[in-house]
Amino acid sequence: MEELFRFERPDYLWLLALPPLLIVWRILVRRMLKRRLRSFVESISSHVVGESNGKFWLSVVLTFLAACLVVVGLANPQAGARLQEVKHVGADVVFCLDISNSMNAEDLQPSRLERAKQLVLRTIDKLQGDRIGLVVFAGEAYVQLPMTTDYSAARLFLQSVNTDFAASQGTSISTALELAEEVFPKRDEQATNAPGRAIIVITDGEDHEADAVAAAETLAGKGIVVHAIGMGSVDGAPIPVYRGSRRVGFRKNSANEVVVTKLNESILRGIAAAGNGVFVRATNSSVADDIVEQVYGLDDAEIGVRQVTEFDSYFPHVLALAALLYILDLAIVRSSSRNRTSSSETAQEGS
Repeated sequence: MEELFRFERPDYLWLLALPPLLIVWRILVRRMLKRRLRSFVESISSHVVGESNGKFWLSVVLTFLAACLVVVGLANPQAGARLQEVKHVGADVVFCLDISNSMNAEDLQPSRLERAKQLVLRTIDKLQGDRIGLVVFAGEAYVQLPMTTDYSAARLFLQSVNTDFAASQGTSISTALELAEEVFPKRDEQATNAPGRAIIVITDGEDHEADAVAAAETLAGKGIVVHAIGMGSVDGAPIPVYRGSRRVGFRKNSANEVVVTKLNESILRGIAAAGNGVFVRATNSSVADDIVEQVYGLDDAEIGVRQVTEFDSYFPHVLALAALLYILDLAIVRSSSRNRTSSSETAQEGS
C-alpha cells in the first residue's frame, strides 16, 4: 500500500516565515555591534568582535535549520500505511425542524428558528457514533439531509436552513413525521440486532391539522420514539418582517391585525406521549443534555463500518534534531566568546 504523509496541524506551518526574519535580525545586530565597537575601540575591534565569518555563518545556518525544525515539529509530521476498520455503533435519529414563518418570532433570542438550530448543533456535538438525518417542514416537508454519520455535513446543511426554504406555509407536523420515517434505513422488522430509532420534532406547535398525535402513535407502534421540543413562549410574540437587516414591521392577518404566534404546548405534549417520548421546552438550559440522554437510552447496534488510516507521529524525532542543532550552535557561540575574551585580554596586555 502506498505510504501516506501529512501534517496533523498544518496551520502551524505559517511560522516558517519566522526563521528567515530571525536570521536577518542576527545579521543586522552583528553589523550594528561591529560599527559601534569600531567607532569606540578601533584598535581592538578585530579582537572584541573576533568571531570568524565561517563560524558566524555556520551558526546562522544551524539557527535557521533548528527554528524550521521546531515549526515542522509543532505541525507534527505523520506517516502511515495501515488501514484499520472502525465499527460505528449507535442509534438512528431524525431531526424534524419547523421552518414556518412563525419560527421567526423573537420571544427566543435571536429567534425561535436560530435558537432551534443552535439546539440541534449542541445536540449533534454531544452524540457519538449515531446516524442522524434532517427533515425541514412547514406546510410541506423536505429531506434536508439523508441519514449519515458525517456530523460536519450535518452542521453545514443545518446552518443554511431558513424560513425561505418553505414552498408553502403552515405547520404540518404529521407530514414531517411521515417523511422522517422514510429517512430511516429499511430493515427487517424481525431483526434482533437493529439500532434504536427516534424522531425529534422541534417546533412551536402551531399545527393546523389534527393528525400529528395519531402519526406519532403509529410510529411508536413501529418502535420509533418521538420526542418534542417546544420553541417559543406561551404568551406568544409577533412575527417580524425584515427588509435586509432592518425590521420594517410585523406580519398581519387579513383584518390588518398583528399576528401573535404562541407555543402550543398541549399538542407537543400529546405528540411526545403518543410517541413514547418526552416533551422539553427550549427555555430549559439542559434541553440538549435531556435529549441526548434519551437517545443514549435507545438500543445500540452496529450501523456501519469504515476504514481509517493510522498515522505515526514524528514530532519527537524532529524536535530532538532541532535541540541537537541548537546545542551545536550554542557550542559554537561559546567557543567564539572564549576566543574573543582571550584575544581581548592579550590585546590589553600588549597595550
